[in-house]
Amino acid sequence: MINLDAIKEQKADILASLSTAIRDSDDKGMETALDKYGNLISDVIMEQVESTAESVDNQILSTRGVRMLTSEERDYYNAVIEAGKSSDPKMALANVDKTMPITIIESVLGEIPQQHPLLNFINFQDTTGITKMLVNDQGVQTAKWGDLNTAIDKELSGAFKTFDVALKKLTAWIPVSNDMLDLGAAWLDRYVREILAEALWVGMETGVVSGDGLNCPIGMCKDVSSSASVVGGKYPDQKTVALNELSPEAIGAIAAQLTKTEAGNNRPLDNLIFVVNPTTYLTKVMPATTNFVQGKWVNDVMPIPCTIIQSCAVPDDRAIFGLGKRYFMGLGMAKGGKLEFDDSFKFLDDARTYKIKTYGNGKPLDSNAFRYLDISKLKRFIPTVYTVTPSET
Repeated sequence: MINLDAIKEQKADILASLSTAIRDSDDKGMETALDKYGNLISDVIMEQVESTAESVDNQILSTRGVRMLTSEERDYYNAVIEAGKSSDPKMALANVDKTMPITIIESVLGEIPQQHPLLNFINFQDTTGITKMLVNDQGVQTAKWGDLNTAIDKELSGAFKTFDVALKKLTAWIPVSNDMLDLGAAWLDRYVREILAEALWVGMETGVVSGDGLNCPIGMCKDVSSSASVVGGKYPDQKTVALNELSPEAIGAIAAQLTKTEAGNNRPLDNLIFVVNPTTYLTKVMPATTNFVQGKWVNDVMPIPCTIIQSCAVPDDRAIFGLGKRYFMGLGMAKGGKLEFDDSFKFLDDARTYKIKTYGNGKPLDSNAFRYLDISKLKRFIPTVYTVTPSET
C-alpha cells in the first residue's frame, strides 16, 4: 500500500536537494537527486500498475491518473519501447524518425504552473517555436492631450525591447529502469512527464529566483540595473534590504520603492509576492504573520495585499519581495527535442538514461521590480492598542 504522506515527504526532500544542487552547480548532487526521484516515481507507478493490472478500461485508467494518449504520442512511445527492446537499441532509436510530440511538452508545461505556485504569479509563457519576443520594458506610459488639429508629439519611445527566449538551454536526464519499458506507452508517458515536470520546474524556479544569467535566466534577486557590475556574463546579487518586522511602515517603505519603473514612470502595485524557502517560512515568516483572531489561528496575515510563496530556491534567512508579473519567463521546445538515451551511464543499475532539452530565458523586466530582503532578524510585530475612556472623547 502506498503511503502518500511518506511519498510526499520523500519527494519534498529530494526536490530540495535538487534545487540546492542546481544553485551550487553540483553535477554529482543533481545526478543523485534525479536518480532518487526516478526510483521513487518508478516504485509508485509499479505499485499502481499492479493495482490496475486486471483493468484495461481506458476510462478507469484515466480516473487513476493515466493520461490517454493521442495517436501520435502512442506511436512515439511504442517506437521508443520497441527500440529499447531491440538487440541494438541505440541504432534502432537513432533510426526512429520521430521527435517527441509537442503535445507531450505542452502537457508538461501546462501542469507545472498548477503544481508550483510561483510560476502562477510570474509572466510565464509557453514560447514553443518562438525565438524572440517583444516585451514592455518601461511599464505604463501616458498619452498627451492636445487640440484636435495639432501634431502628435508624444510617442511611446523605448517602451518595448526585443528579448531572446531561445538563448538558454534547459536539460534534464531521466533514469528509466528497463522494467518500465514493459509497462506500455501510457505508463511510460506518465513516468516521463512526471520526471520532466519536476526536473524542469526545479530548473526553472531556481533560474527564476537566483539564476546569475550565465547560461541560465537572470533571477529575481539579481541586480539588473544599468550600473550593475556584470562579470563574465554573471549578474551580481542585489544589496539586501533588512526587514526586521512586518509593520505597515516597514513593508510600506520597501513597497514604495517598487512604485516607479527604472525609467521613472509610476505604476500601481498589484500581484505582490513574498518568496521564502520552507525553513525560513516556518521559523521566521509564519510566526511573524500568524494571529489568533476570534478563537482561531489565522495564517499569512500581511499589512499589504501580498501572497507568501514557499520556494526551495531562496537561501535561508532571505526573501524576495516584488511584482510577480514583472518577471518574464519564456519556455518552449525547439527542433532539438528528440529524446536521446545512453546505456553506459547507469549500466550496472539496469537503467537507461534518457535526455531531453528545451529552450527559454527569463529576467526581471526592470531593476525596481523586486527587492532582495534580509529577514534573519524578523520578529513578530505587535500593534499598539490605545484604550480611550468616555471622559477623553
